[in-house]
Amino acid sequence: NWNGTTPTLTVRLVEDGGAPLVTGGRVDLTGGVGGSSVYSAGTVALTGTVTPVNDAPIATGTTATLPTIAEDTANPAGATVSSLFAHLFSDATDTVAGGSAANGFAGIAVVGNAATAQGVWQYWTGTGWSAVGAASDGNALLLSANTALRFVPAANWNGTTPVLTVRLIDDSQGAVTSGGRVVLTSVGGSTAYSAGTIALTGTVTPVNDAPVATGTVAVLPTIAEDTANPAGTPLPPLFGAPCPEAPDEGRGGATRRRAAGPGGG
Repeated sequence: NWNGTTPTLTVRLVEDGGAPLVTGGRVDLTGGVGGSSVYSAGTVALTGTVTPVNDAPIATGTTATLPTIAEDTANPAGATVSSLFAHLFSDATDTVAGGSAANGFAGIAVVGNAATAQGVWQYWTGTGWSAVGAASDGNALLLSANTALRFVPAANWNGTTPVLTVRLIDDSQGAVTSGGRVVLTSVGGSTAYSAGTIALTGTVTPVNDAPVATGTVAVLPTIAEDTANPAGTPLPPLFGAPCPEAPDEGRGGATRRRAAGPGGG
């Protein structure tokens, strides 16, 4: 990974008036140079240049976390790609004293999207939100560092979001245009794409959903006229079955609550 100007090799010139030179031989020139010797008094400094080749950025971690939102949040603000991933970007290999300098963080390539019915990963286009959609190394979505990213949960869903898998991109090839698609036939090495991937997730916290009455009537067991002390019926058999709380079953988060009893007034 080294590049730059080579260290100096200092030489003296030798004329052919003396004994034939034998490559690899060693001589002691402390006895004198110049004058009547076959060795030049002046020296020549030999240097060269090793041109830099890009080294792919390195992901210094494997996970990133989106800010938490509440269930049924319809328009979450999201967070920028830079705020989510820049702290995990390193291009230290390109930092060479006297040679190349590290590249900057340009953005990400989304190479995996596990979201199905739980909700939708979206990115900001500059004028509106667009779905990330399916993604893979063969169909990677590019997002610049200043682009916002968010997860919009499905109605009544809560829990840990499905994973969005990304690779980091350095700016060795210039700026990243959000929304573009690329085929990543090669990553790491001298490419602009990290070999390591990062899994982005977030948390959607549960919000209570009111129970739903699935029926409109409940019936006490029949008793005879003049029954002075009927046994009655516990509340759950009367009202528990018709009052499920299915919306609170977050398919990954909250669980439904049991009916506590009727309310009246």
